[in-house]
Amino acid sequence: MSWIERNKWYIGGAIFITLLGVGFLLKRNKTKGSIGGGLLGGGVSADKWSSQSNYWMVGNKDLKSIAKGVGINLSQNTGLGNSFNDSAYKSIKDKSSIHWAVYDISRGKTIAKSGNADTNVYGASVSKAVVVGCAYANNNGQLPSTSDIGKAIRLLVVSDNSVWTPLTEIAGGNNAVNEFSNRRGYNNMKPARNGGNQINAVGMNLFWNDVVRGNFKGAESVFKITSSCQTSNSRSRKYIPKSVKMGSKTGTYMSYNHDSAWLKSGDNWYAITVLTTKNDGSEAVALCFGGLFKEYCK
Repeated sequence: MSWIERNKWYIGGAIFITLLGVGFLLKRNKTKGSIGGGLLGGGVSADKWSSQSNYWMVGNKDLKSIAKGVGINLSQNTGLGNSFNDSAYKSIKDKSSIHWAVYDISRGKTIAKSGNADTNVYGASVSKAVVVGCAYANNNGQLPSTSDIGKAIRLLVVSDNSVWTPLTEIAGGNNAVNEFSNRRGYNNMKPARNGGNQINAVGMNLFWNDVVRGNFKGAESVFKITSSCQTSNSRSRKYIPKSVKMGSKTGTYMSYNHDSAWLKSGDNWYAITVLTTKNDGSEAVALCFGGLFKEYCK
């Protein structure tokens, strides 16, 4: 009798236990809030993208050249490093009109959030980032033309409303945008402009997790374009250290003042979203970003 025959029951048991463990890990990695993360998440694609010598090239598309063609100069954003008032942050952190969440992309989990962070609010222009993500994903990672890439740059970098509807059409329409959000597990958001335009802090962070991890086709373009957002100086960037790389999308409409961002601090990646609903203003958003980063991301 061979060794295998003598020990077949032990071998069979070991194989069963191994398969059971792998199945458990796969199931755990499919839970909401860890899409693309965890042990089997495959790493953070943005580590590679952010270190490329020709940063603005995505495949054979030169984003910087395309941007110049529509009157925009792209540059990689970092925090602005302004002096931060910790007591001012603490005085507004728990206001009921402010919704916030902090997500650790490197570890695939929400690490802090306000009590209302899962509640949808009017997204203003923040939802444009999801629209562009859907447009890329639903077109196999490539927008139909160079002109359309220029539209995406205008929509995300300077928040040009005139190209919002055309990008929504490229994405497949309002229903397609909301279906993309639902399929990706973005916490019941409805980010389509004329399909609700409803977002929440937790859901936006899950979107940035997908972007930074490259979890949908075209995520690299969204990552690089948002790294040059030109509307965030008085909000997300204001109190973040200059050593931190970041990309974001702001939103402003009547009483709503928002910002939602991905950040790289050292070797770690994070997402922070701050949504305000009652005329709290840009300074409240900036203080929350600075305080949340200092409290949870260092």
